[in-house]
Amino acid sequence: MFKTKAIVALAIVAMMCMGSCNSGPGKKMKEVREKTKQATDLVKSISNLEKDAADATDTMDKLKTLEPFDNDRFQSWMPERLGEMKRESYQFSSNMGNTGTLLFVNEDYSKTVELNIIDGAGEAGSLVYASQTFMTGMVTNHFLESDEKLEKLVTRKGNKAIETYYKKTNDSEIQGIIDNRFIVFAKAKDTDINELWGYIDKLNISKLK
Repeated sequence: MFKTKAIVALAIVAMMCMGSCNSGPGKKMKEVREKTKQATDLVKSISNLEKDAADATDTMDKLKTLEPFDNDRFQSWMPERLGEMKRESYQFSSNMGNTGTLLFVNEDYSKTVELNIIDGAGEAGSLVYASQTFMTGMVTNHFLESDEKLEKLVTRKGNKAIETYYKKTNDSEIQGIIDNRFIVFAKAKDTDINELWGYIDKLNISKLK
């Protein structure tokens, strides 16, 4: 299906190039080069998406056969402290994949870290995993910067993640996958991106397996 779409895309761009041939001599070659580059970028994007989809399907099939963490497993794993912060609350749910939520705060509540961890194992969890990998797989070279925030797509330890840093408040958000299994949504107050990644690493989420 992806190859068919690539062929169709190339055909459309080829027609656009033919239309460019009717332009003036000075514009013709420039427009053809631009359309050719568009076609090349489109084919590369489709090819990468096809590979990502195949990889996600293989991982999804494996995750379906695994047992997701339950409330007991989550409680035995979750730490009481995260760096200088203490655990304020926790919640477990199994509505849309087994999900654990943790909130850590410092003494005066000026710094907080909240994490939602969804286990991609099991039937429900594997669907959430597939949805997340598809959404990030559709995004390529994403970079957005304004006076308010910096948002970009990164690849870390083999998995894609979207980082958002709010410049004026020093708040951060990370959305991604850990260890090809756990979907993590993390947000932190008065914490930069590198610090938030450090907290995620300290949690050692892989031990929830």
